[in-house]
Amino acid sequence: MYTSYVFINARTGEEGNLVKELSKMSGVTRVNTLMGKYDAVAILEKETLDELFGIVLRNIRSLPSVAKTETLMAASEKMLGLLGGVQPSKPKGK
Repeated sequence: MYTSYVFINARTGEEGNLVKELSKMSGVTRVNTLMGKYDAVAILEKETLDELFGIVLRNIRSLPSVAKTETLMAASEKMLGLLGGVQPSKPKGK
């Protein structure tokens, strides 16, 4: 499973529409409105990188309410293994 965090700037006055549209998208597991440099963050999870990139490029970036995006990829266990056996942290209580 791959996870990415898509930080989004909305067009002026479109913040509410942006959050509604993102919330309905397949692959988007969570959306939060932000205060600061970005207007929203969408957390995406998919089985392949191609699926993940497809959501960002074809779905999110094509929304009329989106002005700009910045996507950060979470390091998967496979990626961390390439870094010499660094282990991902586990959420507390799991």
